[in-house]
Amino acid sequence: MKIIFLDVDGVLYPYHDRKLLTKKPEKIKKKLIRKDRIFKQANALELQLVYEGWNKQAVSYVKRLVEETDAKIVISSSWKYLRSLEDMKLLFKIYDLDSYVIGLTKDTADFLKETQIEDYLQHHKEIEKYVVIDDLDLRKAFPEHCVVCPDVFTLDCYEEAVKILGKK
Repeated sequence: MKIIFLDVDGVLYPYHDRKLLTKKPEKIKKKLIRKDRIFKQANALELQLVYEGWNKQAVSYVKRLVEETDAKIVISSSWKYLRSLEDMKLLFKIYDLDSYVIGLTKDTADFLKETQIEDYLQHHKEIEKYVVIDDLDLRKAFPEHCVVCPDVFTLDCYEEAVKILGKK
């Protein structure tokens, strides 16, 4: 099994190029409900944050990455502290990525991503290849497995991740 440990802020949701949320949350929610009634249970502001805030090009590179490498996504982002796996899947469903999201790293006493990812790897021996995609430089902990994003998941980041995971 191939795994992508995925951060959100600074990868899908840029820090420096954040767009102002302009549409009304309820309008976005209604649009998404027309796509799939499952969005009826979601918080309108959360949907707006993802729908308008996430960088569409970065999301498309992640989608291409999972499709071309046959990898699954484990959320290592701080977004998991306020959301369940089901909540995260619902947010990723906006971009048809929900079926690729299979887990969240568990909280640890030190709150360090490195510890959380190492713990996940320890408990999932079926993982053959993995990549850590983050805006934090985690190469010290994962020297052959880390892609550092400058502020968003770019084409260069995508290509580096493909080299680590390998195509199908």
